[in-house]
Amino acid sequence: MKILKLMALSDLHLGEPESVLSNSGDHFNLIDTTINKIIELSSGDKDFNSGIEQLILIGDIIELSEATDEEAYANTKFFLTSLLKKVEIDKIIYVPGNHDHHFWVELLKKERGKDNYRDCIPKTQVNSSISSKEIFIKYCLRSNYPSERIEIYYPNYRFETDNAYYFFDHGHLFSKVLDMSNMFTFTTVENVKSLEDLEEHTYTFAVENVKSLEDLEEHTYIFMEKIWYETKGRLRETAFEWFRKLKLEIFHSERGTTFREDCKSLLDDYIRKKIIWYLEKICGIKDEVEKDFHFIFGHTHHGGRSLKADRKVRVNGKFISLWNTGGWIVPSKVFSPEACIFYVKQTQNGLKPDMYKLVGREKPEDEGDYSKEILQKRAKCIV
Repeated sequence: MKILKLMALSDLHLGEPESVLSNSGDHFNLIDTTINKIIELSSGDKDFNSGIEQLILIGDIIELSEATDEEAYANTKFFLTSLLKKVEIDKIIYVPGNHDHHFWVELLKKERGKDNYRDCIPKTQVNSSISSKEIFIKYCLRSNYPSERIEIYYPNYRFETDNAYYFFDHGHLFSKVLDMSNMFTFTTVENVKSLEDLEEHTYTFAVENVKSLEDLEEHTYIFMEKIWYETKGRLRETAFEWFRKLKLEIFHSERGTTFREDCKSLLDDYIRKKIIWYLEKICGIKDEVEKDFHFIFGHTHHGGRSLKADRKVRVNGKFISLWNTGGWIVPSKVFSPEACIFYVKQTQNGLKPDMYKLVGREKPEDEGDYSKEILQKRAKCIV
């Protein structure tokens, strides 16, 4: 029995130059720092063996929307193989997000033998796992990695013990970005021959019309694949960076590179309501909340936790614990990313969930995991 039952990471954005885990050929990244921290967290004692039973990657691990496929896969393989050389991991659980959604598309098409992704997701089959792991091993791991030690799910993974229920989801299916994007009209021009055709191809996203994961995936597929993945390039990245810089200037969002507490709210009212809607109405969470329920997600890059004692989110009458695994990119204006590691540790008193956040330090004598210089060097990669 290993000392860590679970460990979860998200939003590494491997391949994106802004990622603090970018393998850029220099020493200004957090790869060694992160792996050393994982080694420390997973080191056993006299009662438990060193290592991790399940490493859960909950989305935006492979950066296929902002980087080239080659850069994304090369960086992912470098990080995962480096980690596996030093940490014993029984199983890797991979749950794609929106930036690596295209990888799930390719995996599922190969699994189902279809050319069209929509033909692969008949009703009641979105929340599923796949048995074909060859593509993941080829692009992300060493060639001889055992396929039985990999599981791939979309859009969530659920793990249950006698006393607790852990629900892992990237978080993009209830995000503001996808809500807003679906307010636009999407159409394939060459297929439109009349006003009736145009109306057929036109829709406006409405929450009350979404009744299942399949409906939700159908509404978000166009944005993730046709708008985000297929239009990637320097022009879009430049526009996005200018928008982000302008937003920071307007709202004076600059902050320093050191912190002791969570420095941004994990929840706003919108996210709180959407989590409740998503778990109750879309995922059908009912009896599970009778156990100690933990919802672990990323996507927002607002790392931190909201425990049951905070009494902020209640699903089917019971308060649940929320954990956000943050993000590992260096935003404009250079502040510390919300680089968080969620883990569940075996103790003499049972399983204990916890979170560790890597933090920067302004001065060598400060407490922290890495120097501010790393962020400054990574920021030079921002357009």
